[in-house]
Amino acid sequence: MARRDLKRKILGLFLLQEVLSSEEEDWLIMQLIQSDAEEDVELLFHLLLGSSAVPRPIHRMIGFVERIVPTLAGSQFKYYFKMSKEAFEALVMMVLSTGELKVKRPRVGGKPPIYPMKQVLVALWMLGSLETYYAIGDRFDISVSTAVRCVRRVCRGLVALRGKMITWPSVQKQAETMEEFQKLSGIPGIIGVIDCCLIRIRTPRRYKSSYKDSSGNTSMSLLATCDHQCRFIDTLAGYPGSIHKSNVLENSPLFTRATQGEVFTEGTHIVGDAGFPSMEWLLVPYKEEDTELKLGEIRFNQGLKTAREVIQTAFSLLKGRWCRLQFVGMDTIQEMPYLITAACVLHNYCLMTENEEDICDYLGPSCTGDVEDSPSVIEVDPPQVNKRSRLSEYLASLPQEMFIDEMIES
Repeated sequence: MARRDLKRKILGLFLLQEVLSSEEEDWLIMQLIQSDAEEDVELLFHLLLGSSAVPRPIHRMIGFVERIVPTLAGSQFKYYFKMSKEAFEALVMMVLSTGELKVKRPRVGGKPPIYPMKQVLVALWMLGSLETYYAIGDRFDISVSTAVRCVRRVCRGLVALRGKMITWPSVQKQAETMEEFQKLSGIPGIIGVIDCCLIRIRTPRRYKSSYKDSSGNTSMSLLATCDHQCRFIDTLAGYPGSIHKSNVLENSPLFTRATQGEVFTEGTHIVGDAGFPSMEWLLVPYKEEDTELKLGEIRFNQGLKTAREVIQTAFSLLKGRWCRLQFVGMDTIQEMPYLITAACVLHNYCLMTENEEDICDYLGPSCTGDVEDSPSVIEVDPPQVNKRSRLSEYLASLPQEMFIDEMIES
């Protein structure tokens, strides 16, 4: 029993002593002790306090998981739960293996246990829709508190799978990624694209100003790096939206490992926008307002802009499929990073288990401009400037026919 529910029931017992006869008190005490639904406590509070407000009507959908879900066709199941039935069944086993899903033993006269399959269905529905917990509870015939616990358990199970689903690419995978990014942008050595996405959240009770971003919204940041297939290879969620993306990167495990030489091999790097610091392993564009750019520098900036569109597509897919990330209305700020990371794990899992032609069905709102590209607050690393100059000279030496966009603009 949740500690919060227990406190409410104890308070209810205290109030009952003032208004009920001994027989009525004994009967209602047994109902409170045996009840595990917060709606029962809420109704008793309305009765005890003489409130004129009418409690929320409960319209439970009986048998949705047991009778309706099994009859859904493959396309219908994928529409509601954002993945195929086969992928869902495999996901349940993977989450179950983490040990995060708990199933209570059935009690005589008590409510039936919530089995793992139903818990995962509840979490997928919550992440893939903007329905309230009340509506989700009614749909799955569970209380609001039970729905919250299901989502929390599944999200923690998915986060436990992060080490398998969100991984830094192997040497072989890096070679494939570099080849694809060079075809796309003309710049060699790119193994990933990094950017920061803001997730709008409910205003927390404490430290409200810390979560106000440059647009005036209350948000939490998601720092992510993806490969050419829009798969995340590194993520970090949880920093307040007011913190600049360069500071988020500087405090990330990726920054620590990269500066210690544990991540990038010779000639490899990731790319980002002007809001990130210029590092040996992180390429950012030239500032156009400072001086007139040379041909190679112009081509370099165009190549980076093309490559950065991949991470924007990845964020769009993430928020389009798991649209709960368009606004996370959770009350507990500590649980939000788990939910955001869980959605990133599901993002990668779905990309691994579905066909490429199905991806466009989930393209959501564009994430361009989620985080302002204000200058980095971290000093420039001189070796990166030399590396960027060498790449610009290389691009300037290529024939003009390789840059179709440049020919069209001219």
